[in-house]
Amino acid sequence: NIDKTDVDESDQVGLTSFQYFTPASDITLADDEDLWDRMAPGFFDVPKSIINNRPQRGEDGDFMYGSGYFPLLAGSTERFSLALVYGGGQGGFSTDIADLLKHRETVQKIYNSNYRFPVAPDKPTLKAVAGDGQVTLYWDRKAEQSFDPVLKEFDFEGYKIYKATDPNFIDAATVTNADGIVVGFKPLVQFDLINNIQGYFRPSPALFETVSGRSYNLGNNSGLEHSYVDEEVENGRTYYYAVVAYDRGNEQTDIFPAENSKRIRLTATGSPELDINTAVVVPNAPVAGFVEPLSGVVLPDDNSVATGEVAYETIDPMRLENNTYVVTFQDVMSDNVDNDNDGIVDQDDFQEIAQITTTYSVLNRTEQVYAFTILDTLPVKLPHENLSVSDILVRDNGGPVDPSRYRIDERRGDIRPTSPGSLSGEFEILYRYYPVYRSPYIKNSPYVSEAIDSDIFDGLQLNFQNDWQIKLVDSLSGFRTANPQKSMIYTFATTDILLGPGDTLRGARYPSDYEIRFEDEIIDTSAALYGSPEIPVNFTVYNVTEDHRIPFIFVDTDGNARLSKTDQLAFFDLKQNGDPVFTWIMAFENRPSVPEDTVFDFGAGEMVELRTTKPFRNGDQYSFAPSLPEVNEQQATSQLDRVGVVPNPYVSATTHESPLPPGITTGRGERKVDFIHVPADSKISIFTARGVHIITLRHDSSIDDGTVSWNLKTKENLDIAYGVYFYVLESPAGEKSGKIAIIK
Repeated sequence: NIDKTDVDESDQVGLTSFQYFTPASDITLADDEDLWDRMAPGFFDVPKSIINNRPQRGEDGDFMYGSGYFPLLAGSTERFSLALVYGGGQGGFSTDIADLLKHRETVQKIYNSNYRFPVAPDKPTLKAVAGDGQVTLYWDRKAEQSFDPVLKEFDFEGYKIYKATDPNFIDAATVTNADGIVVGFKPLVQFDLINNIQGYFRPSPALFETVSGRSYNLGNNSGLEHSYVDEEVENGRTYYYAVVAYDRGNEQTDIFPAENSKRIRLTATGSPELDINTAVVVPNAPVAGFVEPLSGVVLPDDNSVATGEVAYETIDPMRLENNTYVVTFQDVMSDNVDNDNDGIVDQDDFQEIAQITTTYSVLNRTEQVYAFTILDTLPVKLPHENLSVSDILVRDNGGPVDPSRYRIDERRGDIRPTSPGSLSGEFEILYRYYPVYRSPYIKNSPYVSEAIDSDIFDGLQLNFQNDWQIKLVDSLSGFRTANPQKSMIYTFATTDILLGPGDTLRGARYPSDYEIRFEDEIIDTSAALYGSPEIPVNFTVYNVTEDHRIPFIFVDTDGNARLSKTDQLAFFDLKQNGDPVFTWIMAFENRPSVPEDTVFDFGAGEMVELRTTKPFRNGDQYSFAPSLPEVNEQQATSQLDRVGVVPNPYVSATTHESPLPPGITTGRGERKVDFIHVPADSKISIFTARGVHIITLRHDSSIDDGTVSWNLKTKENLDIAYGVYFYVLESPAGEKSGKIAIIK
């Protein structure tokens, strides 16, 4: 900041007048002359109800204050900074004053630093799933890419989850400073980035004094996760959650760690206003006959050579949709990325020949249709990002629109005219999109520092069991001959071969299956590579995975042109341009159980089968359609006896009832009983002991919530009297009746 935007190049005049007055209407704010006198430097006044700076009683008042004098020339503009500082609530006058002064010091530091100070990471977006005796939380990774503009670094360090039974998180407010003043919250659970930073933040003596002996727990290198299941909950009770991201601070520059705020505000009606990182949840049992969607389902492969598995987990059942998804992959040899930072990419880089998985994508095959109107050249934002380029169609009343008339940003998900007037009016776009696009978050991936879990989309999460290490599968490999004794022992590995000074032929672990196929006559010739001779042989080396022969060097130690003891085979797989690349080498020896000079005559129908582990790669594909939650009517009928009322009897109150909303100071507040395990689309009629109809309740929530609450009021919104009431439940699954006792 320079000149007029730099606080160091301006004057800090300070507070030069102050008046607190009661009642609030005591001063006529329209009287300019009177206001000038009251705001003149040196005018300080308080009413008689304040003695020695301490109010004697609570009263409605107002205050004004001024800062001056300063020149204000005609036509000039002066910028000013102002801080309204609060303190208190610490339990005593002296501690309240100390709290106020501490806050004043903080805002002074903020001012002195030109309002540039380290900030907490971006807030994660939290979603919560109410279950039967549990709550599932999940959130995104947005915070992990936060850049601190002051420290000039990505300083994200982890997540903390806070839980409480009140919107102010008083349950969790148990962290104090050295003076016993509450200054923080105890997390339910913490997820810490795996790095060289852990344990407690160590402030300097000066900072330690400033924060009154407080530290900050930076975690224990547990690793990052993005979902959590809380099973320590009671059905019917309201819980408040927050997921905050925190940074690591900086011990060298005395910057204390910072974390996100967590805001939940209750309106006068008691309804919550949430921030993106907070949630309010009431766990409940589902409706009678509820059938959970499948989870942990292993996906069948459409076209895959990988030896690992992909399964889907259901995280948020009610977000599942009747979609078909296709999972695809990128690998180091096809992703156009320099994965090892050596300036060479894909097939030109020996280190990237191995086709190790780098990212995965999930395509939603369900066609999306979106109507939009274009009036100018501004882009129109579509409901989704990461569109599938090959699945886009724009049309109007006359049919498909020429693609030359518009431009689509597939990654951002927007459409605009190519030029003014080229696209104007009402249109419809049909497209498919990727809810997950080129995500590197695959468990145990070597290309990201944190890869415990994958991305959550549409209520689902994929679980990858990837074979990251490429190696021979001994149990599936070996000689395949008519006589089991007709075989040799062998090694199958990679190695580096020194060709000359400074020239090394390096072997790559190539993820393919192979067969050495024998015939009774000569069928192939070894390759004349790196000075090796061409040798006609009665076998060929076949890459089964890629369905073609490959060149090979045959080291025929005994010169018999047959595969026998001490011989070696060097495999050369083919790049896409046809160039050979050295991959595997095999060495053969006779088994100890056969004479040392034995030479086997391998012939037609015999082979050596070699099976390797293979990571997911470009071209591998898995399709699936998740099962959806549903209601089994027969099961619902059999579960009617589970329908009940809690609490029953209702005695004056229950701990599950919410307190009075803010601003409401009188009245009984919420009263309620819950009908639980009710079938979907139920109607519950409530009667007095004499058969007088009181009210009818209906189940109109989703099938994962089998609870219907009654506020103990009649249909005329009057409080009911204490006594015994009867209910009759009617539903497609059947009927159920019972009694409710309301005790004073």
